[in-house]
Amino acid sequence: MKKRVLALLLTGVMCSFCACGNESSEENDAPPDTNVDVSVFENEKGNVVYHYNLDGETPYQESSEDTVVHRQEDKKIVAVNGGISLEKAQELLDSCSSYRLYLPGKISEFKKRFNDIIKFNNKDYYSISLYCEKDSVRLYVGSDIIVSCDGKDIYRLDVAGAYQKMEPGTAENDKSSSELYPDAKITPFEALFTINSYDRKKLGLNEAIIDYTFEMTDKIVVKNSIECYQITPKLRSSSSVKLCNPVYVAADGSGRVLAINKTKTDYELLDEN
Repeated sequence: MKKRVLALLLTGVMCSFCACGNESSEENDAPPDTNVDVSVFENEKGNVVYHYNLDGETPYQESSEDTVVHRQEDKKIVAVNGGISLEKAQELLDSCSSYRLYLPGKISEFKKRFNDIIKFNNKDYYSISLYCEKDSVRLYVGSDIIVSCDGKDIYRLDVAGAYQKMEPGTAENDKSSSELYPDAKITPFEALFTINSYDRKKLGLNEAIIDYTFEMTDKIVVKNSIECYQITPKLRSSSSVKLCNPVYVAADGSGRVLAINKTKTDYELLDEN
């Protein structure tokens, strides 16, 4: 039975996915909400594999050395000699569409963390993460991005760890957070920090909250008859990406949060205490 369910899940995923490469054509990178943990990794043959953790079994790891990538402390990043400034890199990034970044708004609405300078395609790139901040607490959102130090290329990192091209000057049709959720009583930023008030173990998160990146749908969804923001925690490991079970935050400002229950069969309201 488990194999049959897994086959059906993978069939659904493959219908909406194309092969991933460093510069592949656009594809749907995020698997659907299946109410089970999903690990995404590239195997030894270069194939992208989606592993569904059914019935609470131990999540698949391709090797015993697959370790969680913990966020490091901020480091001072200095512009590359002859390259664009950090301010220019941010300006170029803000001009890009947020398409498939899974952000609850425009790129310009989020703060930027310059992580490092990396090599890609024999060029130097600024590695950038997007985040929200409240009371000195950061919650990272969307997907990481790299901007070439010469200002000519921008890529987003998809869920399979491949870089996908982004185009500057395409943000004009993006909707702001208030336009995306016109009927919500709280903003998506407030919804994000609502989950931070809960015990992360109850949310199914075993690592420090700062190690997760949160993806959000661009519309309000209904869960257990409650209109909610859908927030999916994403955790990067050395050789895979884990998409955790989504968490739902009531959009009415009541502070209600729904998470998958222990048997992973349904969602239930959490007790904040």
